[in-house]
Amino acid sequence: MRVTRAVEVLAGAVLAAALSAEAVQTRAVLSSSADLRDGYPQGVAARSDGTFTAGPSYMELTQLPSLPLTALQTDGGVFVGTGPTGDLLRIKGGRAETLHRFSEPLVTALARSSDGSLLVGTSSPARVYRFRAETGETSLVASLPADYVWVLLEEGSRILAATGLPGGIYEVDSGGGPTPVLVPPAKHVRCMVLWNGHLWAGTSGPAALYSADGASPYCFQSFPQEEVAALSPSRDALFLAVNSKAAAAPDGEEAKPEAGGASGIYRMTQGRAAEPVCSLGSLALSLCPSERGAFVGLADGRLFEVAHQGDSCLWRLQESPVTALVPSGPWPTVLTAFPQRGQCRARCAK
Repeated sequence: MRVTRAVEVLAGAVLAAALSAEAVQTRAVLSSSADLRDGYPQGVAARSDGTFTAGPSYMELTQLPSLPLTALQTDGGVFVGTGPTGDLLRIKGGRAETLHRFSEPLVTALARSSDGSLLVGTSSPARVYRFRAETGETSLVASLPADYVWVLLEEGSRILAATGLPGGIYEVDSGGGPTPVLVPPAKHVRCMVLWNGHLWAGTSGPAALYSADGASPYCFQSFPQEEVAALSPSRDALFLAVNSKAAAAPDGEEAKPEAGGASGIYRMTQGRAAEPVCSLGSLALSLCPSERGAFVGLADGRLFEVAHQGDSCLWRLQESPVTALVPSGPWPTVLTAFPQRGQCRARCAK
């Protein structure tokens, strides 16, 4: 009898609350945005200020035969450099095809040339090639005094290559001879971009940001972490991914995603030092521009968007390292890879 009476009282209280909605409003509360950010925020953008908005929804575009290390979007499709087989792939029409297999095991850098060809950087050893997709013709441009080519950039009539072991930036002339532009006291020059009319470079071992213009390049800013892993220019700022551990290959090992460590995302505006925006609990492996700032791909499979006011966790890709991001409309195309060969994927937003 007491139980029945208690149920009647509770039902009456619920009905009364519903009828007096003007006086008392109810709402659902999540303990914090971290609950979703650390979980699986599929289709929801969980922001660091505790708010949520609609996010992207991803579908599998194609499987890849080897580990994606770098990628580039052109009118001819998405070109992907891979390892450990040294394959250059192209994703077009929802399928991946192998265009060329290089003698070096890693294809670590891709850039578009003004003549319509593709500049390809390989590693172990470091070489630069020119590849013409329409004919399949491949020609050696230069051999560099290093083990890795991390970035290629065509600036006017010159080709710039950022290298690792040792770290440096070289200018490659038409004859193929490399001329040093920057030789920092670092193991790797991991990233290099043009921003605001200036050339910027980030290093690994130690982590520093260099202004690499003119005859006297200099260290603009150093960081307490180990590696400036990536740079991404936006309309009014330069975003930096700075890792506590190096994602670049250490001495004598192949390039591979690292699971441990953490990343700090920094934002630099013209004339000012880079300032921290947020800290992410995994290594940053990839970075590309977004409308608000930059997209960040992490070693634990999460995809973030970072702006000047904070970050948003957008998606988690089955704990598969996000090794490359390709700008593609409002959301990037995502290339992921498990450590085991044969489990690599390219995914696109629906």
